[in-house]
Amino acid sequence: MRLFTLGSAMSRCQHTDWDSCEMARIQELKEARQRAAQMEKTMRWWTECTASWRQKWSAVRNERNRAREEGQSLRIALMEAKEENKKLLNAKRTVEAENSRMKAQMHLLHKERISNRMPIEVTTSQQQMPVIIMLDEDCQARPEYMHASTITDQPQNYAHFRNMRKLESRCNELRNELMMMEAKCAELETSNIASKEEVEELKRYQEQLTLNGVISLPKDIKEIETLRSERDEALNEVQTLKMEKEFLMQQLKMLKITVEEAEPEPPVSIS
Repeated sequence: MRLFTLGSAMSRCQHTDWDSCEMARIQELKEARQRAAQMEKTMRWWTECTASWRQKWSAVRNERNRAREEGQSLRIALMEAKEENKKLLNAKRTVEAENSRMKAQMHLLHKERISNRMPIEVTTSQQQMPVIIMLDEDCQARPEYMHASTITDQPQNYAHFRNMRKLESRCNELRNELMMMEAKCAELETSNIASKEEVEELKRYQEQLTLNGVISLPKDIKEIETLRSERDEALNEVQTLKMEKEFLMQQLKMLKITVEEAEPEPPVSIS
């Protein structure tokens, strides 16, 4: 380069003095250095640009892979939510069926109690009144000695009435418990409807994400956690309702047995 510049300067400066040739040579060197510096700057700029593009492309690629993984996890979560919703619906239907059966059993028990109680009251009221009239009319004083056959069965009737009152209070308690169970079933139904709505929202959100290709991770994780917590709460409520149902069925069986045992024999008329 230098020899070439010298040769060109020699060829150009044949008819001039040496000072002007030296100045031209120095100017050409300055221009060459400036071009070299500019080339070096451009090369550095290109290397920096390629490095930044590689970093950005790696970040975008990682984000794309993460979005695909999150989309797969959301699909799995949606399938699990659908299955859990189906299970909850089946459990709700079974609980409603059991509640209807328990209501029917309570109604039958109430009818049996009324049918067992009404004849006793009529017979006692019809048979005790003549006895009282006969005692008032015929007996002037209380006898000193009473035969065993003359003793009435009023204590048995009183005990029967006490038992019937206890059974009535117990039936009222069972009715209140049934009402509470119906309220819980209504709450479960509302929670199921809310979970269905959330699942629909997640489906729409997933469709938007598949169209846009962008996912906000913390929001999706929070929504999945809330769905799982609501699902666990609903399952716990269903289990408690099943336990309460079994307990109420046992109580109803015990009440039937006590009603059958508490039926007194018809009182013997005093002649």
